[in-house]
Amino acid sequence: MSIGALAGAAVVSTALDVGGKLLGVGLAKVSDAVDHAKAKADAAAAQARTQAATLADIRQKGVYAWAQGQKFDTLRAKTTQLVMAARKLDDAALAAMDPAQRASVESSVAAEIATRAKQAIQNALEGQARIAAKAGKPSAPMLIDIKV
Repeated sequence: MSIGALAGAAVVSTALDVGGKLLGVGLAKVSDAVDHAKAKADAAAAQARTQAATLADIRQKGVYAWAQGQKFDTLRAKTTQLVMAARKLDDAALAAMDPAQRASVESSVAAEIATRAKQAIQNALEGQARIAAKAGKPSAPMLIDIKV
């Protein structure tokens, strides 16, 4: 059943009570309910599209590679926030700069982000190696590639 049909049904059902007498329900309330239902349906459709895109991405990359990519994206976003805060920069400050200065600042920020991300990954790998060494096992990367 379409949203338009539901809206028509809502008008009829809210206009009549159990005994069949007209109620004092205004069209504004019905219109608000229809708008709310449409917004809810649009949100559900957008969520379904997002989930389908994520699932397609997982199928293409494999679960492990996708998860590692998500981890790296999160690390990069967090590092970006830290670097920007340390330099007292935000999007408005960058937008106010002249193009040459902005390009220079953005490239130095990108270089610092790459350095920090590399260091964080290296620290994590070294930590895993220490744990493996304490357990008497050789350090080796965990390789899992399961296609969904």
